[in-house]
Amino acid sequence: MAAGEHARERDRKLYTLAAIVESSDDAIIGATLGGVVETWNPAAERMYGFPAEDMVGRHISTVVPRDRRPEMERILARIRSGERLHHLRTVRMARDGRRIDVSLTVSPILDDRGVPVGVSAICRDIGGVVRAEARLRESEARYRSLVEQLPAITYVNTVGEKRRLFVSEQILPVLGFSVEEWLADPGIWESQLHPADRDSATAACAATYASGRDFDLEYRMLSRDGRTVWVHDRARIVRNASGEPHCIQGVMLDITDLKHAEEEAALSERRFRAMVEHATDVIVAVDGRGILLYVSPSARELLGWEPEALLGSNAFDLIHPDDLESAGEVFAEVLGDSSVRRILPFRVRHQDGTWRTVEAVGSNLLADPAVGGILINIRDITERKEVERELRTSFDLLQRREAERRQLLRHLIHAEEEERRRVAADIHDDSVQVLAAVALRLGLLRRHLDDGDLAGMLDDLDETVSEAVRRLRQLMFELAPPALERDGLAATIRALVASITAAGGLENRVEDLFAGEPPQEVRAVLYRIVQE
Repeated sequence: MAAGEHARERDRKLYTLAAIVESSDDAIIGATLGGVVETWNPAAERMYGFPAEDMVGRHISTVVPRDRRPEMERILARIRSGERLHHLRTVRMARDGRRIDVSLTVSPILDDRGVPVGVSAICRDIGGVVRAEARLRESEARYRSLVEQLPAITYVNTVGEKRRLFVSEQILPVLGFSVEEWLADPGIWESQLHPADRDSATAACAATYASGRDFDLEYRMLSRDGRTVWVHDRARIVRNASGEPHCIQGVMLDITDLKHAEEEAALSERRFRAMVEHATDVIVAVDGRGILLYVSPSARELLGWEPEALLGSNAFDLIHPDDLESAGEVFAEVLGDSSVRRILPFRVRHQDGTWRTVEAVGSNLLADPAVGGILINIRDITERKEVERELRTSFDLLQRREAERRQLLRHLIHAEEEERRRVAADIHDDSVQVLAAVALRLGLLRRHLDDGDLAGMLDDLDETVSEAVRRLRQLMFELAPPALERDGLAATIRALVASITAAGGLENRVEDLFAGEPPQEVRAVLYRIVQE
């Protein structure tokens, strides 16, 4: 009876075990120690594509890829020695040639004496897991590559113990510390904070840990070599599935160059503002309608207005009515073409009602976000215009005086020439005729004298009188040369120069560069100059 009960219990267990094997989702395979298949459950059929009747009696290498068969032989050898293998990851091959990623648990089947007599293998298809792991590794590789190429330090810290779990390689070029150094020292972040920013940064960090709010702060750190490094640190608490804080992930961006650029920009702005505010020219910015958006302090001196009082008003309201049309035309031209720069003088109203003359040049900077308007430089030229008017008046006066002087000179030259003609006429009519008569009488007297000595004296006297007549006639010609009127200036000067140089055998040349015959008074003056 006891033996029968024992047999039934054994059969029940075997039946239960067979049912488990048949219904399992894992492929369960029984084989001899040599690798010949003895049992092949339905899950094995589904996994490998071979029905049980095709596999029972065949070697297990049927589903093992050729490159994995040495591994299979090593597994069988270990099983024969009594070892068990748990969750061995390997590859098997389906009937259609597909490679299947599997996890093997292989155990020896022992007889009553504990001696291995067969092999039991449980094969689980882990293709989905392997693919997921591959995707995860690929994702992690991309993330790590991205993190390592970012110009920023990425980090992960725990929340409770505040341990440092991860920091990117950028910690070295930015702060001069290796990843290992940074992770090994829990207090390194606080110790490298700039003294001026330590209290505010640690307080903000503590507030993030306490409240769970995001951390977002710009502060300074000290690198290993003592450089000041500006960072923009942004971090947030990451929570687990239950909503409790798990870790804090953050990014520290090196903004040192940006801060330096901001400082340079701020300095440049202060410098520009100082130049604008202390310039004598007025600088204004207007929109496309002429509404004043900015007025420099110089408007106070030029126009008597406080700059703030002019803001929001229309610039054209200050322009003289007679200048509005030309100002409007130039404004429209500048408004329509940003490359146009026109200088325009016009009159602008002072606060006391008087008009100041100014000169303005405008530049269309509507597209420049830093200006967003038309920038106009206005210079007071009231005094310059007054000086120009005085100069024009003086010039007109000088021109009149020059005309009067020229007229007087013409009168003087004319009077001088008239006097020369009169003197020449007097010489001709009086002295020359008298001497000619004397010469005539001397000739008659000479013919009636027989005394030789007295005749010689008369001959000498006749020569003297003739020379006097010649010289008087030359003087008449020089006082009023008739050739000037008859032959012109150039011909008369040529004749004069020829008479002077002939005695010495000199060569001469006179060029006439006048387009026409000069006026009488000019001819006379030029002739006298050459004559002298």
